[in-house]
Amino acid sequence: MRSTDERMVYAVESDTPDNPPYRVDLLANGGKGGCSCRDWETRRSPAIKAGDPIGTPSTMCKHVVRARGYFLNGLLAMMAREEKT
Repeated sequence: MRSTDERMVYAVESDTPDNPPYRVDLLANGGKGGCSCRDWETRRSPAIKAGDPIGTPSTMCKHVVRARGYFLNGLLAMMAREEKT
């Protein structure tokens, strides 16, 4: 996983060898996220359009979950460092 030059957009590796990374935008769809994978396009996007809430399994593919975890871990580490000073 790596961040990109775009704000809150990550390149998340595929579980399938030789596939390029997926583009995950954590701010898309009002913070529900967006991903370039087929699962997101066929299952998660329709759930978001139907009004399912943020941060639920119906609105997050595994790549969005990974990017959210990566972001949260970094945020918590930064906050913990600031707390010590």
